[in-house]
Amino acid sequence: MSKVTPFSPWHRLMPMLIFAMILLPQASGAVSLEVKQKNGDPAVGVVVLLNNEAATGANTSKAEMGQRERQFDPHVLVVQKGSTVSFPNYDDIKHHIYSFSSVKTFEQELYEGTESTPVTFEKAGIVELGCNVHDWMLGYIYIAETPFFGMTDEQGQVNIGNAPAGDYEVTVWHPRMENVSHRFTAHTRIAQTALITLDSNVAEAAETDFDLDFDDY
Repeated sequence: MSKVTPFSPWHRLMPMLIFAMILLPQASGAVSLEVKQKNGDPAVGVVVLLNNEAATGANTSKAEMGQRERQFDPHVLVVQKGSTVSFPNYDDIKHHIYSFSSVKTFEQELYEGTESTPVTFEKAGIVELGCNVHDWMLGYIYIAETPFFGMTDEQGQVNIGNAPAGDYEVTVWHPRMENVSHRFTAHTRIAQTALITLDSNVAEAAETDFDLDFDDY
């Protein structure tokens, strides 16, 4: 089972998309969370969100998910609903990116030096991206309802600031998590860094040594 540790007691959570309830102090402030894999290593690149009924809406911010060295950069992008994302091609080859997600369906043929068409994401959810030219390319955009989100760093830590006082549902997500329909809640008060331990390991698989020495591929 997955676990969240506010101080010393352990709250066992169902795998794999984790929901935990936190109660912020009376004033706005930062929430610090640490996410670890089952083996104890830091869980890097995990999306962490604070959700409640008041923390919803949309904004008009802009973000970027480029193609660089035949990969999506970043591999995972998290934005709030209503945000616009551009997809610049920094490679010297063609990319043909696409999404067949029900959250947002689109495709773009991207040549070196040409501008991409920005895409606005009006619905919350997860968008999976691929490339018709390079089958191994895979990227994810997490569109959040809440403005209070972040991603864990190399130490598996994330700080989410300026959240008003109140009850929040903590959502933790990573592309390598499975069984996302399971959920559990635990009530606690966050006054220092809380620890969430996942039920499995989410470290990225070792990069495959593709022979990519092709001028037109």
